Amino acid sequence: MISVVAGKVVVVHRDRVVVDVGGVGLEVSVAGGFAEATLAGDEVCLFTTLTVRQEDLTIYGFAIREELELFELMTSVPGVGAKIARSALSSLGYNGLVDAIRQGNEPVLRKVPGVGPRAAAMILLSLRPRLGAAADAAPADGSGAASHVGEAVTALQGLGWNKRDAMTAVEHAAQDARAAGSVASLIKAALALLGPE
Repeated sequence: MISVVAGKVVVVHRDRVVVDVGGVGLEVSVAGGFAEATLAGDEVCLFTTLTVRQEDLTIYGFAIREELELFELMTSVPGVGAKIARSALSSLGYNGLVDAIRQGNEPVLRKVPGVGPRAAAMILLSLRPRLGAAADAAPADGSGAASHVGEAVTALQGLGWNKRDAMTAVEHAAQDARAAGSVASLIKAALALLGPE
């Protein structure tokens, strides 16, 4: 099992990145927002899962562990594969997807590419009762800046920084409106402030 991929980004595509890990380039499928905020040369640490389908091996990567856990919950739903789960996280973001499931908001889920009425109903039926543990790590209100700060701090802690240093760097980075626009941008700006560990 490949649980973490850490290294330098070599190539960025719309929905995947190639990460140099010890001289080996691993292609990792990521949510769209992460790819948009990542440049070749960036150092990344992604929480990953490997999916095997017939002859196809795909590594899916996430900036924070909670996104990976939600992805795995989504793929446990009958009829929902890895591509749809990634598409849901790309379209709605972690907090948006959690909120849609908690609130039973089928119309929001149906806006996700690949999710029709049947899949949306199955997602709600399967995950609404089970979501508590995966959703606890994020604020329930899903409000932009506050939830981004919390997710960025969690990701930096996963990279080895203590909570106080991570919080200070993220709060400072969040003062820049461009950095505060997404979790990935906040993490990148905070890493620039923290420097090498």
